[in-house]
Amino acid sequence: MRTIRRIAALCGLVAAGMCAGAVLVSFVWWKHVAFTACVTVMETALDAYQIRQGKADAVAHRKMEALPMMVEAADKVYRRYVSKDTFNSTMWSVSRAYEGVQRVPAGVEAVLKTVPPRPPTFCETQQGEEKE
Repeated sequence: MRTIRRIAALCGLVAAGMCAGAVLVSFVWWKHVAFTACVTVMETALDAYQIRQGKADAVAHRKMEALPMMVEAADKVYRRYVSKDTFNSTMWSVSRAYEGVQRVPAGVEAVLKTVPPRPPTFCETQQGEEKE
């Protein structure tokens, strides 16, 4: 009888520890999500402000400077956590950003080569139908 009580107490302790761990992980996770959301809002607001101030070229330059590091992180860190469609769509957006650019950074080019060709957008499809 004593052994059963010890096993039950141990199981209860393990369950309580798992619940406490889950609550802690959840708190840390939501703190990270909230921080990311706030940074995204802040960046979007700064971009809107600078564009309204006539500094669209500075915004574009800042975004293009950040892309290589972001693409590398998306490929090496986040790719395994998103669906193939989400990753491909993300990289197709990157590929659009580099259209008409003379020199695509080697790291970006290497990642872009790993995704299938970008399908035409709805607008491109509509424009093709209008030309016919």
